[in-house]
Amino acid sequence: MSKNASRNNRRGGDKHTSKVIRGEQQIMEDRKIKEKFRDIKHSKVFNIQPLNHSQVRYLELLKTKQLVISLGASGAGKTWMACTHAVNEYLKGNVDGIVLIRPYEFVGRSVGLRPGSNFEKLLPIMQSMIDPIKQVLGEAEFDYAVQHGKIVLESLEDCRGRSYKKKFVIVDEASNTDIKAMQTLVTRIDEGSRMVFCGDSAEWQKDIRGESGLVWIDKLITRLKRDKPWYLDQEDNDELYNNIGVVTFGREDVVRSGLAKLFVKVFDEERLG
Repeated sequence: MSKNASRNNRRGGDKHTSKVIRGEQQIMEDRKIKEKFRDIKHSKVFNIQPLNHSQVRYLELLKTKQLVISLGASGAGKTWMACTHAVNEYLKGNVDGIVLIRPYEFVGRSVGLRPGSNFEKLLPIMQSMIDPIKQVLGEAEFDYAVQHGKIVLESLEDCRGRSYKKKFVIVDEASNTDIKAMQTLVTRIDEGSRMVFCGDSAEWQKDIRGESGLVWIDKLITRLKRDKPWYLDQEDNDELYNNIGVVTFGREDVVRSGLAKLFVKVFDEERLG
C-alpha cells in the first residue's frame, strides 16, 4: 500500500471516529435536555388542595376512575379541578394529551355558524377550561401543546367516530348535551384514557330542550347498579363498579364567592330561568 493510500485511510478513519464521537455527544446532550425538560414538567405539577368534603371525594375519583361524572352547583370547582388534574396527569406522562369539549348549544346555534377556524370558534367558550391549564403550564407551553396536538379543543360535532387513546377528555357544561350526544361520548373512551363530565343538573342551568344527557347518564348508572340487569356479565359489573365514579355537589359546596352561592340558592328555590 502506498504512503498516500495509507495516509488517506487514516484520515478516513479519523473522520469516522470523529463522527461517532460527535454522534455520541449529541445523544448525551439530547438525553440531558430530555431529562431537564422532564424535571421542569414535574416541577410544574400543581398541588390541588380540596376545600370541602365533596372536593376531597371528587379528587379521589379523578385519581382512581376512568369515567367521572360531576354534577351540582355552579362555582363548586368542578371544571377547575378536572382541568388542573388533567394537566398534572399530562405533565407526569400518564396521558399523551388533553381533549377539551364543550357543547355550543347554550347560545342556540351550532359552532359551525361562527366565522373562523374550528379553534377560533371554540376558543371563546373554552376559557373556563383553558384558564386553569394556562395557570399550570404557562402561556408559552400551552401554545406549544396546542400547536403539537397535545391539547385539543373539540366541538360535539367532531366527536362521532373518534377514539381517544391515552387522552384526558373533559366535557364541560355537560348538562347541555342531549342523550344521543352522551351516548356518543361515553363510547369514545379507549384504554388508557380518562373522561370527566362537568355540569349542573338544575333545570335553570339547562339550555337545551328535552332531557339532559348528563342527568340521563347519571340515572342510567344508578339504575344499572340497583337492578343488576341479566345481560351484564362479571366483567361488565367490574367496569361499572370499579371504573365509574359519580359525585354531586350541593349549593353549600360553592366556593367561587359568597354572591355566587347566594344566587345559586335563590335560583334553586325560586325556580327562576
